Amino acid sequence: MVKHLGYTLIGGVLFLVATLLTLKYTDSGIQSDGIFRALSESEVIKSILQASVYIGALAGGFTSIALRKSENRKTYVWIVLIFVLIFTEFVISTIY
Repeated sequence: MVKHLGYTLIGGVLFLVATLLTLKYTDSGIQSDGIFRALSESEVIKSILQASVYIGALAGGFTSIALRKSENRKTYVWIVLIFVLIFTEFVISTIY
């Protein structure tokens, strides 16, 4: 159970950091003035970050549970997390 919670936490934090970096390096919208200012003024940015953390946590937890009997569970969970992360960040960069 602790392993599943660990992957859930890792997925959430990984997606949060990747989303913050994506928003920082795409200079469109309100975050061009600064990401912290954008967080305090924009509800859209807050909802994007919350959705990203939820997607990361769900991806990490579900893949860990689904692949629990696999011999290379760590490798497969990381592969799934990376692919979901790439897709999520692509969607976020095209939305905002």
